[in-house]
Amino acid sequence: MTPMRREFAPFRKVLAPVLPGCDPEAALAAALRVAEAQNIVLLGLVIMPPEEPLAFGMLAAREVRAGLQRLSTAHASRVRVRVRVTHAPWPEIADAVHQEQADLMIISHPFSSEPTSAELLDGLAHPPCDVALIYGDVLTAQVSRVLVPVRGGPHAELSVRLALAVAESTGASVTALHVPSPEGGKDGGKRGEIAYRGLASVLSNLPGVMLRETKTDDAAGAVLAASDDADLVVMGSPAQLSGSSLGAIADRLLQANPTSVMIARTRRPVPAESADPAMAQGAIALLVDKWLAESTYDADEFADVEKLLALKAQRGLSISLAVPALNEEATIGKILRVIKSALYDKAPLLDEIMVIDGGSTDRTRELAAFLGVPVYTQQEILPQYGALRGKGEALWKSLHLTSGDLVVWLDGQLTNVHPRFVCGLLGPLLNDSRFQYVKGFGRRPSDSDDEVQVDSRRAADLAVRPFLNLVYPDLSGVLPLLSGQCAGRRTALEQLPFPTGLGVHPALLLEIYEHFGLSAIAQVDLQEHLPERRSLESLTETTYAVLQVFLRKLERRHGLALVEDINRTMKLVRGDADRLYVELREVREPVRPPIIDIPEYAARRSGSEDAAWI
Repeated sequence: MTPMRREFAPFRKVLAPVLPGCDPEAALAAALRVAEAQNIVLLGLVIMPPEEPLAFGMLAAREVRAGLQRLSTAHASRVRVRVRVTHAPWPEIADAVHQEQADLMIISHPFSSEPTSAELLDGLAHPPCDVALIYGDVLTAQVSRVLVPVRGGPHAELSVRLALAVAESTGASVTALHVPSPEGGKDGGKRGEIAYRGLASVLSNLPGVMLRETKTDDAAGAVLAASDDADLVVMGSPAQLSGSSLGAIADRLLQANPTSVMIARTRRPVPAESADPAMAQGAIALLVDKWLAESTYDADEFADVEKLLALKAQRGLSISLAVPALNEEATIGKILRVIKSALYDKAPLLDEIMVIDGGSTDRTRELAAFLGVPVYTQQEILPQYGALRGKGEALWKSLHLTSGDLVVWLDGQLTNVHPRFVCGLLGPLLNDSRFQYVKGFGRRPSDSDDEVQVDSRRAADLAVRPFLNLVYPDLSGVLPLLSGQCAGRRTALEQLPFPTGLGVHPALLLEIYEHFGLSAIAQVDLQEHLPERRSLESLTETTYAVLQVFLRKLERRHGLALVEDINRTMKLVRGDADRLYVELREVREPVRPPIIDIPEYAARRSGSEDAAWI
């Protein structure tokens, strides 16, 4: 870009919403032609009928996301894909502009003898950022001549910026055509002439820009005649839009169906309260419905390991897998063989794999070591802080041992492990920087006649989900409350306290929500058909621990002591028909502080201390 062209600010981030009837390929092509638009967001919009829940759009969202991902594959370094499900597209677009901080929106609309839809123009009446409305087969062919009709209106400078940006990336010449207002025009016409003179003084000094002036009473005819020699026409819209018209000149130009037309419209202020319409209306159900549709993925969406590797390299990330285990000799070997072979030996998606053992008395450690996987006993890690037992303790200490920017956790008792478990958990984190934590869930099994063995996840729903809905209704769409298959960004996980016991996964979910918000959480269907099955007594203990997590959060939030310390001991009724008694069982959830607060962790992360942490 020449120094003179920097008289006009470059476009740093472009948002391309894909509305019904719009052409995402043309919008992407136009965005790529905007010279400095290195950050492009393709926003797929699934618009649901008002009477249908947004969650019904989940499958459509997956299809749209897959289509846009395919479209953007060749430009992965510049293009990100986002999909939103909504009843009303324009508040959603405004929210996306606000979140992405986009400075230009590109919407591709096909040529048609029908007028531009009134709904589209209503949305453009007060756009949240500058807009380029594209008509026809825009910028997919060679562009060597760009025509910019200017009269000094409010959108003239944006038109010139767009034309120069396209010319910069294509080497095209730019012709600025000025048709003066008729003599005796209104004051607005005189102001436009003054504005044009100021603009022309800049354009006349730019290389590759030619100024032309045509005096005529038929401005539309002059523009139409000049467009015969142009590959692209860029012009502003009227200050005020009316009905389904883009203005007399633009309407006549579009009816002639030239090669391509770009209509520019300058940003108008957007009220701050429109940034999050669901929350502003207090519609928690709509918020959950929307999150469920947009942030629920299927593991098959991330089955392409080569694409994940490319994203990993592009983002400059390293990835660790930690498997907490306690007496898992029946399953640990298969888990490590399957994952290590596919995602460490054949395709280096994982940079390290390790087992965090809770003190197994079977062959768990020996089997893992035989497969070449490092094994660490959790009681021997950071022993100066105490040797506690529990799954949460293993996860907390795994943060100290691992080095990856992304950390994946898989349970050591999985019986149907598959590489998709890891790929599915990593997919959202690699594709979308807003996600900080991803939960995996399995498909619900068929009902069982076994009265002793129950599906622990279904029972957890019955015992815990009503409480979650009462206290944290925003999280009611999260399906896997107790699932141990999850992944997160180290920068997020290291900031969180960790309960050391069975309540760790619900606790991490609540902490991520409170630190980063619902939009930072995603969930993935891992197609796990054989969920863990446990006794009712074991399930009761787990539920007791989870409820302690919820109560502790409430106590911290409100500064209250809701439960006496003595009541944190679970009472189990034992005996038979002749004799009953009460057994007391300690089910406490000690909480580890955020690992970032541990000096040894900070020293190891900074590289100021060697690996003598065991």
